[in-house]
Amino acid sequence: MKSLRCVGYNDQTSFVKLRSVSSRTRTSGGGLSSACKLSSVASIRGCQILVAIIAVTSREVSGVGAELLLDTGPLVALLDAAERRHGDCVEVLSGWDGRLVTTEPVVTEAAYLLGSAGVDGSLALRFCLQGGAVVQPWTDERASRAVDLMRKYHDVPMDYADASLVALAEELGTPQVFTLDLRGFRAYRWKSRRSFQIFPSA
Repeated sequence: MKSLRCVGYNDQTSFVKLRSVSSRTRTSGGGLSSACKLSSVASIRGCQILVAIIAVTSREVSGVGAELLLDTGPLVALLDAAERRHGDCVEVLSGWDGRLVTTEPVVTEAAYLLGSAGVDGSLALRFCLQGGAVVQPWTDERASRAVDLMRKYHDVPMDYADASLVALAEELGTPQVFTLDLRGFRAYRWKSRRSFQIFPSA
């Protein structure tokens, strides 16, 4: 049986993730139901609101409801339909049962890259403000750990956004990361020896 999964904004312009809508009525955010009522279908390149609707099978991308660490690349790709990996990233987001978590350096970097590409950079902030992802606040402990990680992986290299995610992975105890940076996250280890489970897988 097909399930309709949606990523977009509803009539009240609040971000909605309708991940697994079955034949039963389900309401999320500003009142979306199983009919998936979305009104503002527009070009993200015009700095308007992206609405992506994907009909996929009921098989979930992830079989677990856990935290998924959100990196800069997927955040940009989700919000810019012109990005080559846009479809792959929407599929991952649509199929994930747990929450997305990220850090301020990731959101800052994404806003800058979107703006540099001619897209409204504030979409990165609005995505998080409206429930797309939980932004973990700064802590001295995480920043200190990021310094150590950047020194360790200086030859990869590792930037502050990546370091903040690896440090957050250690805090949360989660190996799942939503990233397009395969080179980096295949090299990085959390808690020194543990490898990451990367989404999308390729």
